[in-house]
Amino acid sequence: MKHKKQTLTATGVSSWIPVSPYGDFGVSFGASVGSAGTLTYSIQHSFSDPYLKIPCTFSRTTTSMSITFPVEHGLTSGAGADTVTVHGGDSNSDGKGRPIASITSETVIVVTVSDTGLTSGNINVTPMIVFNHDTVAGIVDIDSNGGYVLPCSAVRAYCSAHTDGDLIVNWWYQ
Repeated sequence: MKHKKQTLTATGVSSWIPVSPYGDFGVSFGASVGSAGTLTYSIQHSFSDPYLKIPCTFSRTTTSMSITFPVEHGLTSGAGADTVTVHGGDSNSDGKGRPIASITSETVIVVTVSDTGLTSGNINVTPMIVFNHDTVAGIVDIDSNGGYVLPCSAVRAYCSAHTDGDLIVNWWYQ
């Protein structure tokens, strides 16, 4: 089994951990809230391919990047919802999963980025459709553990509210 430890010290999401949905599948996790921690968290998974890179075009005005997909994207917006990872030569192509700020059409989404870099061009995008774990969602200030017995392709932690402390998640997976 493989092991990975992730720590969140503020609101946001951890990086995706790709897991193989084929063969002997198994994912276990233990989430610990640091001493005097005051936070709310969820464990999330996706069935999307974390290695898929779709060629797209983008335009940026200050901190809003509009991304145009060549086909319908099927994504949703909001905190803790679907994300996209931008790959390419722009300074905003940092490989981080970005929440979708808004959806302007079936082929166009908007994400928030820094006010630097190119204002238009071509990029590759990895879309991830996100689901909360059945029982470890919206957990407030307590430790939890669990797992996945049915295959998914990637897992992560999401801290939706944070006042103090750390969320430490240990993952074990095939």
